[in-house]
Amino acid sequence: MNIKQTIVTVLVCSLIVMGINSGTKISKSQSVGKQNLVGIIKGPLKNGNFEGIGKGYNGDIKVNITINSGKMEDIEIIDSNDDEEYLLQMDGLIKDILENESIDVDTISGATFSSNGVIDAVKDALMKAGGLK
Repeated sequence: MNIKQTIVTVLVCSLIVMGINSGTKISKSQSVGKQNLVGIIKGPLKNGNFEGIGKGYNGDIKVNITINSGKMEDIEIIDSNDDEEYLLQMDGLIKDILENESIDVDTISGATFSSNGVIDAVKDALMKAGGLK
């Protein structure tokens, strides 16, 4: 192999590696295991109780959120057919949603369907409270 062939081979390999790496970036707004609401909040939330529905593993999950002074104060799962062992893990998820005042939170590993159902139900309730587009 002469020097020209070696240079061409190195350049081609470098371009391939650069092309592969350029397509694997994940930004914070695209992070895996999170729901993103950036840019959807449209204004203050109406005070009161609002119900929302999301799809869990075994069907619908229904939540009730309480809004006080324009902020989420409480989230309660009021109906679900998901197994109790998974629903018990939702306490941590609900705590994260309330602390962050956002549904942009990590799902619970091993209870992803239930987590996404709760997050979607909270999102549905927030829409009814006037906080989402």
